Amino acid sequence: MNFLNLEYFLVAAEELNFTRAAKRLYISQQSLSNHIAKLEEYFCAPLFDRSPPLTLTKEGACLVQHAKKMLRAREEAAKEINDIRDFKSGDLTIGCTRLWGRVILPYVLPVYNRLFPNIRLHLLEGTTEEVEASLQHGKVDLGIGYVPSDCSNLTVDIICKEKMVLLVPFPLLEQIYPHNLREIKLALKETSDVTLLKDCPFLIMDSSSSMGAATNNIFRSAGFTPQIVLQSRNVETLLTLCFQGMGCMFCPEVLVAESIFRKNAQPADSLGIYPLFYQEAQRQLSISHLSNKYLSHAAAEFIQLTKERMDMTPFHLSTLP
Repeated sequence: MNFLNLEYFLVAAEELNFTRAAKRLYISQQSLSNHIAKLEEYFCAPLFDRSPPLTLTKEGACLVQHAKKMLRAREEAAKEINDIRDFKSGDLTIGCTRLWGRVILPYVLPVYNRLFPNIRLHLLEGTTEEVEASLQHGKVDLGIGYVPSDCSNLTVDIICKEKMVLLVPFPLLEQIYPHNLREIKLALKETSDVTLLKDCPFLIMDSSSSMGAATNNIFRSAGFTPQIVLQSRNVETLLTLCFQGMGCMFCPEVLVAESIFRKNAQPADSLGIYPLFYQEAQRQLSISHLSNKYLSHAAAEFIQLTKERMDMTPFHLSTLP
């Protein structure tokens, strides 16, 4: 038995058709059959029931699970040995949400690439849920985002705390509270009390998203049921609509700051930006990796560099003119 036997067996187990499997492997069907026969001889057990349709035997199903583990172990061993020999070469795959990728990675990747030019970088972008799934299945070496919901098999490094803020378009506020606008604005500045906006429309993230769940928790803590004018899974769409005065909303500070800082999207005198003091408005940003998977020197260096450079991003409300 060798690794090649196992690799060919797994393809055959996936296809459950020797002809398709052989074509996928660019070998003859007879060659594939020989590899399977060697495994069956080694284990003294049939791995496939060859009566149509082709299916795995119980022994074959058992070998599928162990073959995957053995091939992963071989890959991990190769990575670790190569890392010991020369950690300045190799591959690093990073999973990141699009928002955090846009905000964080421009301040980390160019510096990292200058320090380790022979590390081949790969980026997988997606939703928070997609990044977490890719991390759990070993498709990425590092996952950047909110602290994962299941950390039981992960090592988590906290990068920073993300703050959500309350955004209130002043033209909308003037329309709804024409007679006591000054008092409402002053009270918001002093307390950020969401219940002061009970008559205002709100733009909120879909509750299936992590930001939408946090928004719902803020309303729940405030004992306040909002008037929802629109729900979306795209926070940037909601932010643009908020800037246009369609409704109030909660938004990560970093995204608000980026929009104003980079795009000059909103004059300061037409938008109220208020800090939130609810626990649900404070979330931690992290870099995570599988605890049972070898952490390469390249990955460890990336984690350290990211921690060091997080405070260098200009996208904080305190940095705005």
